[in-house]
Amino acid sequence: MSRTLRVCDNGAAYNPRALLNQKKEMNDPIAQIINLLEEVNCRSKDSLVYSLWLTISMDELCKYYFHYILNTSVKNNICKHIAKRKENGEDIPTRFISKLLKEFHLSQKKKRVTLGTTIKDFKSSLTKKQLIEFFTAQILSEKILDRKRAYAVSIDIYSEEVDFQLWESWGKYYDNNCMEVLSNNTKSEKLASCFSEIWNNENIEYYIRNNVLKRVALIDFEKISFLKNSAPIAYLSACVATNKYISDDFAISVLDSVDKISTLSYVLWCLGKLGKRNLLIDLCGNIQDIENNISLKTGEPEFYA
Repeated sequence: MSRTLRVCDNGAAYNPRALLNQKKEMNDPIAQIINLLEEVNCRSKDSLVYSLWLTISMDELCKYYFHYILNTSVKNNICKHIAKRKENGEDIPTRFISKLLKEFHLSQKKKRVTLGTTIKDFKSSLTKKQLIEFFTAQILSEKILDRKRAYAVSIDIYSEEVDFQLWESWGKYYDNNCMEVLSNNTKSEKLASCFSEIWNNENIEYYIRNNVLKRVALIDFEKISFLKNSAPIAYLSACVATNKYISDDFAISVLDSVDKISTLSYVLWCLGKLGKRNLLIDLCGNIQDIENNISLKTGEPEFYA
């Protein structure tokens, strides 16, 4: 059975699907803006573009987010305007958040990464239950981007269970970001119980290890006492954190070990915090000799981050 081919006024074959897509595009305010501005070339174009985006409602932005999810530049613009509306007091629709989460759990590769980033950026609009589900789905993932998103939302839902899962993830992957969260939120006793392991792991950023050092020193100074010989500047930092007495001889030995001007500045700051006024006064007479023994090549010490 043959079908009669309908022909449009201009002679082209009638294509119902193409016409449907064209109709959808006509109803899509973002597509309208994109198409309209292709023909515009003026010095005020950026202002005109921004003004047109302001006419798109929050509901429309959320609706068309999924249509442009793999178009990075348009998707980023949509997210920027959603965030701006939120800053101005508009609520992000709960149905949009629910769809984000549903699509995230079903998606893979680039789409999953995009959805995950959007959810993380709008995490304040998620319920605690949604955040927990988002965290749990990723905390033990083999993919580092998944785990990073979990770490990013963990502080918003921190609990004994979240703490347990973070330690489990740490024991499996030893991520800097994971230990950074733990260094600020877990119990000091837990950090103290594995302080040597944390301190000796050079893959952990020094500022994170130093944060752990200070917290452990406050509850159990003996745990960090071995650093007096192996890492005297770190030990000095712990003494400042706990206001612990140090002898002038030890202070001088630390000064003798300094190899950077910036490190010297930090040590002098520590001595000031520890009330070593007389020693600092004595140093005024020979500080130039100390500096002369330091290379002119300078750089911020790791711990000073």
